[in-house]
Amino acid sequence: MTKVSVIIPVFNVENYLEKCLESLLSQTFDDMEILLINDGSTDISGEICCEFSKKDRRIRVFNQKNSGVSVARNNGIELSEGKYITFVDSDDYVEEDMIEFLVKNLEENDVDISTCGVCNCYITNDSIVKEYDKNPNQSGVINSKEALGESLINGKVALFSCGKLYKRELFGDLKFPEGMIYEDVAIIPTLMTKIKSLHYSFAPKYYYIRHSKSITGSKFKEKDLDMIKANQKNFDLVKNCHEYAIKQAEFRLLWSYIHLIDKIICSDSDFPELNNMLELVKSRKYDILKNKYFTLKRKLMFVLMVINFRFYKKVIKYFNKSRRN
Repeated sequence: MTKVSVIIPVFNVENYLEKCLESLLSQTFDDMEILLINDGSTDISGEICCEFSKKDRRIRVFNQKNSGVSVARNNGIELSEGKYITFVDSDDYVEEDMIEFLVKNLEENDVDISTCGVCNCYITNDSIVKEYDKNPNQSGVINSKEALGESLINGKVALFSCGKLYKRELFGDLKFPEGMIYEDVAIIPTLMTKIKSLHYSFAPKYYYIRHSKSITGSKFKEKDLDMIKANQKNFDLVKNCHEYAIKQAEFRLLWSYIHLIDKIICSDSDFPELNNMLELVKSRKYDILKNKYFTLKRKLMFVLMVINFRFYKKVIKYFNKSRRN
């Protein structure tokens, strides 16, 4: 039985795919298979997949009509044969010892999931600027309860499916939600409720390519509301079965509203639901100000939002523009 299955959804990433695959083929860990799920690419990504499959017997290529990353990951899980599963996005790349690092930490600590640090890499003027603010030496083992809480605040457990190694049985009856974005947000907290323990490490082994230095990423689109749907799902999960993490779940849900309000502002979008979103967060002002998981800076900005929204918009746009330059 293959020890590790690396599942990579591929869609129109011709400029990044080779670096991604080279970083995996140079791994210090050999007992793995690499599943490339070509999600109906219209550029030469499919050809690149085929070329690499000829170079290395561990690479298997599967083609599907364009159905989204969730379908690609779910199909990859079904097609995989490994004892453990990890996910890599096809425009990212990894350290040459990432898989060995994750396997060692999972097995030596007898846990269900092991993680590594994820370094943000911003592409600016044909160069890559790396940003990482964690202590790379920090690591430890946490139980399911702590892991759930940490995932909801994006702390010791990131709300990101990559940079983690999972026992495959965790996905027995659990699928990535199809037809929505922010699918990681929708599944990671649920995974935390299925484990006994997790080993986390902040050692940066996974490099996440961000194509814009904007604090809000790409321009707002209505599909971004999936973030709220995912966090509402997590809040309901916690409220119904895991009350101990209610403050973390409340933080994540309210944070998602504020984050999307900022994104709408920076996109200059004429989104009709903006006023309703504003009224909702204002109605929860005491919950936001009392919640310890909101930073002091975020609370001060929220107070400005409530007092003078017009000025708040100017400040958000200024910070967004300054980060992009």
